[in-house]
Amino acid sequence: MIGPGWRKSTFGRGIRIGDHDEVIFIPQGQGLDPGHPPRMDFQIHVRNTHHPITKGMPNVWMHPSEQLTHGQHGPAEGLTILTYAASPVSHANEPMDWVRSYGKGRVYTTLRGHTWADEPSPDLDCVGFQTLFARGVEWAASARVSIPIPPNFPGPSKVSLNPLRV
Repeated sequence: MIGPGWRKSTFGRGIRIGDHDEVIFIPQGQGLDPGHPPRMDFQIHVRNTHHPITKGMPNVWMHPSEQLTHGQHGPAEGLTILTYAASPVSHANEPMDWVRSYGKGRVYTTLRGHTWADEPSPDLDCVGFQTLFARGVEWAASARVSIPIPPNFPGPSKVSLNPLRV
């Protein structure tokens, strides 16, 4: 249902985004297996600026303290890649968010939002992540997005945090 995921290269094709924004398919059995470097801040690049989820977002924005995964494999068919980030491990642009149809439904997938026991999770407090995730869920449920881009959305070199209350 989600398309690529944390699966070995033998499971299916992988995907990267080329330097000219093109989707590059990695054949099954090739490429890196899944992994990630230690948590770090990194830039999110919006690849699809016209999709309802990402429409109105800055082309590049900073995301804090997250694992930037690489080497996702699986059914890589029918995906619309929304965002990507440059991995220091794979030295490639790795997809971070995408959508696809599944039967009569819609699927939104993000590779961000990891938490750690007994540690702060600024990645979840990121206004960019909160906005993207909420808009993704709304789109998956209704095919529409009404949640606006907030004025404190992060920029290309500065994170913006809105601590979650639980």
